[in-house]
This record gives sequence, C-alpha cells and structure tokens, in this order.
Amino acid sequence: MQKTCANTWCKRAFDVTQEDIDFLQRVAPVLAGRTLAVPPPLLCPSCREIRRYAWRNEWSLHRRACSRTGREMVSMYRPDVPFPVYDNAFWWSDDWDAKEYGVDVDFSRSFLAQFLTLARAVPKMARIQQGENVNAQYTNCASYNRNCYLLFSSNHNEDCEYGTHVHFCKSCIDGYHVHRCELCAHCINCTDCYALIGGRDCVNCASSWFLKSCSGCRNCIGCVNLHQKQYCVFNEQLTQAAYEEQERSLQRGGYSMYEDLRKRWEQFIVGFPCRSYEGVQNQRVTGNYVSRSKNALQCYDCEDLEDCSHCCRCLNLKDCRDISNYGGVGMNELCYECEGIGHGVVRVSFSKLIWGGSSDVLYSFECFASHHLFGCAGLKRAEYCILNKQYSEQEYNRLIPKIIERMKADNEWGEFFPAQESPIGYNETIAQDYYPLSKKDALARGFRWREREEEVPQVQKIIPADRLPDGINEIPDDVLQWAIQCKATQRPFLINKRELDSYRRMHLPLPRFHPDERHRCRMALLNPHKLWSRTCAKCEKGIETTYAPDRPEKVYCEQCYLKEVY
Repeated sequence: MQKTCANTWCKRAFDVTQEDIDFLQRVAPVLAGRTLAVPPPLLCPSCREIRRYAWRNEWSLHRRACSRTGREMVSMYRPDVPFPVYDNAFWWSDDWDAKEYGVDVDFSRSFLAQFLTLARAVPKMARIQQGENVNAQYTNCASYNRNCYLLFSSNHNEDCEYGTHVHFCKSCIDGYHVHRCELCAHCINCTDCYALIGGRDCVNCASSWFLKSCSGCRNCIGCVNLHQKQYCVFNEQLTQAAYEEQERSLQRGGYSMYEDLRKRWEQFIVGFPCRSYEGVQNQRVTGNYVSRSKNALQCYDCEDLEDCSHCCRCLNLKDCRDISNYGGVGMNELCYECEGIGHGVVRVSFSKLIWGGSSDVLYSFECFASHHLFGCAGLKRAEYCILNKQYSEQEYNRLIPKIIERMKADNEWGEFFPAQESPIGYNETIAQDYYPLSKKDALARGFRWREREEEVPQVQKIIPADRLPDGINEIPDDVLQWAIQCKATQRPFLINKRELDSYRRMHLPLPRFHPDERHRCRMALLNPHKLWSRTCAKCEKGIETTYAPDRPEKVYCEQCYLKEVY
C-alpha cells in the first residue's frame, strides 16, 4: 500500500507493507477478547521520527527552583514553563501521588486534548534519570555517572565531559556514540579505544591521532581503513623512531598545528572507500550503525534488535517499530511509536518515558512499573487508570473502546503526540540535531522556538578564542577565571579544572568553540537517517546506503570493503 505523508510541507510517498500491517495487528490492544485495530500511519517514517524527536530535549539545561521544595536545581525545563517541575529525588519519592490529578473522560472533547491538558498539569521530573549520579548534575537522559559534565543520553561513565551516547567510558571528552573508551577526545562512533584523539568509526585503537575506520591500530596518525597497524602516518609505514619524532612534534605543537593536521586528514580520507553501512554481526539489516541484530530495517544507532524497523538510538528491542531512544536492560517487545521507553516494557504504544517492566500502556507520559494505562502521566506502580483516575478492570475494559472510537473520529488514534504540542522549542530538541530547521521554517510548521538566554559569566575577563595562547603548555592556570568567546557564535564559555587537566594530559589545545557549537559540528559529520539506492563503486552491485549518490565518497558493498581493508 502506498500512502502520501499527511504533513503539508512533506507530501512524500511512502509504503506500508504487508509486514507493517501484520505488525499493527500484533500490537493492537485486546480488551475482554476484543481486538481494537491500529490503522496504518498518516506520516512518512522521517516525519514520524521528527515528531518523536520534537518531544526530547537532551542538552538544553537551565537553573530553576523545584516547584515543590523551592530548592535550586538543574532542569531541562525553563523556569517559565506552565507546569510544575520537581527535583528528581522528590519526584521519585512517595511524598506525592499523580493520581491526585485524575479526571473523568469527557466524550464531548478530543481525548488527546484532554490527555495533553493532564500531562501539562502533572509535575515533571527535572531531568530524565533513574539511576544514581554523583557530582553529575549537569547531565540529562543519563544515569550512573560520576564526576561528569554536560553528558547526554550517557550512562556508566566517570570523569567525562561534553558528549552524547557515551557509555562505560572514563576521562573522555567531546564524543558522540563512544563506548568503553578511556582518555579519548573528539571521537565519533568509537569502541574499546584508549588515548585516541579525533577517531571516527574505530575499534580497539590506542595512542593515535585522527583515524577513520581503523581497528586494532596503535601509534598511528592521520590514517584510514587500517587493521592491526603500528607507526603509520597517513597510511605510510614508518620506523618507530621516525614515528615518535612526528608524534613529539605534534604534542609540542598548538592549536594551529592541530587544525592543519585535521584539515589535511579530512582531505585525505575522501579518497578511500567507505562501507555501505556500519555494523557487525547482523542478518537482514538496513540503516547505519546497527549491530548484533536480525531483521532490522531502516534502523540507526541500534544494538540487539530483532524483527524491528524505523528504530533509532535503541537497544534490546524485539518486534518493535518506530521507537526512538533507550531500550535499556531487559528485552522490550511489541512496542510502537514511542520515545524514551525501556527496561523490559511490553505492548507500549504512542507513549513517552515508560520504563520498569510496564505493560499495556497507551498514550501515556512519564509512567513507571505500571500496567493497563491509557492517557496517563506521572504514575508509578499503577494499573487500570485512564487520565490518572483509578478504574476497576471491568470499567477500564468498557471505557477504552469508547475512547478509541472518539479518537478515530478525530483522526488521533494510531498517532503519536503532535510535535506542535511539545512544550520544548524545536531548536532545543534532538529533532534539530538530525533534521535542522531555521527559525522561520520551524515556526511555519507550527513548532515552538525558544531563543537562548545567555548567562553572563562571572569571570575576570572574556577573551576572544583567537587570542588564546596557541599551545596547551602556554595556557596559565588562571584560564579557569576567564571566559572564552566562541569563534563561530561569540558565545562565552568556561573551562573547568578537570577539563583543563584533561587537555594537558592529552597534549590537546584548548577548544576555540562553545560546547554547543562543538556538538553541532559533530552532528554535522553524521550521515542522515535516510537510505539511498546506489551501486557499489567496486563491483557495481546494488546497495542501500546513507551516502547520497551525489556525495564524493567511494562506497563499497560489505564484501568489497572487507576484501579491500582486510
């Protein structure tokens, strides 16, 4: 079945396959023996992803007071949002009950409007966290971190700063999708690396600078597609003595030498073949950065999927579709059109932030360890609730079909929350990371836009980035009392002591760009969540890849790439 995206600015044609129809039958709720069918989606996969992402703010943090205790806290919600926000410790406590906000269903009104009104009234947790963090209050969507700063969607780290999707790492800085690494900086999609600076798509590499798609390499500079090599510079084999002389020169050099080397490497890597997609141990997988998965189609940044499609930044999913972010410990099954769900949930659809073994949850927000919920917000250990009001199982089963009939009449049933109803500015969400829009375009599509409110740093002086001393050894300790003015945006930013110690230990120059600008530049290096059909540049076999046909890279199928590199 071919459909046209219902968004007026898109109107892209997309397919709903028989596999999709069969899946919708499996996730359709069954109440008292009656199956309540889920219709095919109205939006194309990209617009569905944007809609979910528009509800997720990871990296825009604000100081504000807890609406209940008055204590100052760090929150992903601005002080002027029209709903209460609680400090996480208080939110998770038993000192309040979201059922106090419960209301009756009004069948004369849109159910989705009633749910969104409820969701705005129920207190929100300040930041998305469920596990312990120590000295890591400036993190979000993050748990089990110690001594970490500005980490997002990151767990189980120590002494790490400025990163997204950083997991089980120590002393890493400015990374994206970095796993089990130590003393690494400016890395993207790297795993099991040590003291790697500027790595992309590398595994088990150490003591190296600017590597792309390398594995098992040590003491290399500016290399591409190397396997188990040592003492190489721009893919040329050197003696140990010659290599060490070049490395000493690089370590003595400053920002200008670092940038010259980076730019030379960026030009160098274009001439080498790229894999059609990144991933290992897969069967019937399309997308990018997918590993240990089977029958996972058009998925991105995912691990351990089975029979899934259109999932992004997830792990441990089985028979799920259109899921963005999380997964967590335990398998999650039969979930559809959700954001931020995980930890063993089953049969959850059209919902956000549902964790803790929850099941049979529909149209709900920030509910945990709960079952049989419809249109609820902020509940913990609850069951058989509608709009946060308690019902018996029989009453619940009687009301839900009536609600769904009303939702069908309003074209609401089977669709996630409208992006235009998100309380967060589009430019504050991860939708802007993957699908960037100008303010004009965002507003034209009905999204919110929130201008940044800069805090004036209380420092001795503000120094333009171009006036910083070139080398890290020339930076005085009192840089901790300065603010640096970003080269690109002129926004001032600070250097903290742990960060300065890391730069000195890694022989890295101080950054010249604001952390938000560094994040934007990292995201710009990622391929889009979109597939194109093209042919392998080696054997001319048809492939699907995230490299658009008009890009300059030579893209190989998996077989040709492995023959070339190994």
